[in-house]
Amino acid sequence: MGTGRMTKHEIKKDEFAGFWLRAVSYLKQHPEKLNLALGIAVFSLIVIVVAYLLINSYVRNGHSTYANAMKFYQRGKLYSEKLSTSDIIQARELFKTVTSRYSLISEAPTALYYYAASSYLSGDLKLAEEKYLRFIKKNRGHMLHPEAVYDLGILYEDKKDYAKALAQYEKLEKDSPDFYGMAFVKLAIARCYETTGSVQKAVDKYRAIAKEYEEPYFKNIAESRIRWIEEGTLSSPPEKTEKTG
Repeated sequence: MGTGRMTKHEIKKDEFAGFWLRAVSYLKQHPEKLNLALGIAVFSLIVIVVAYLLINSYVRNGHSTYANAMKFYQRGKLYSEKLSTSDIIQARELFKTVTSRYSLISEAPTALYYYAASSYLSGDLKLAEEKYLRFIKKNRGHMLHPEAVYDLGILYEDKKDYAKALAQYEKLEKDSPDFYGMAFVKLAIARCYETTGSVQKAVDKYRAIAKEYEEPYFKNIAESRIRWIEEGTLSSPPEKTEKTG
């Protein structure tokens, strides 16, 4: 009756067991190799632990910086009519840090959008344009991509570059028909038509808006602009109807 234990002969015939027997025998004959192997193992473990700690610290600091930036941004926009410039500037600098120093964290693309938005709100239109364009180019599938295209259109209107503004709005209307702020986009298109003298296009767009949207806010704006145009009282230019968010 067998004992269940392998004989030395059977162990030698087993490839896996045989490998380890040969390895142990080799290390007994060359103890310096064992010390080298242990040294390499310990060094590798130290490298892994240090790398883990560094990565963990990097991610944690990045998350913290992003969270603080959002806190200042939201506080700065709490009352749009009383915009806190100091908070917005603080947010802008923190978003800048996230996009440059912590560009590998998951929030980095979103931070780039808010870097552009906070630059716009703090009055730096050149920097805002640069960051919006960068965000739009690098993050086509991002949930804030349509928002960035719309914001860039508003920025171009501020600069009175209505051709560029119209191009952004029309691209957004075509590429993102489900965008939650589409009513504002269509009003912006009509507004650019009206501002640049394309009166019939403006009227047609306003009529389409009044027919499509039952909400009094959009319907009233569209119908009032049609009356202004048809009555020939264009001395009152269309006001920007920016969405909030």
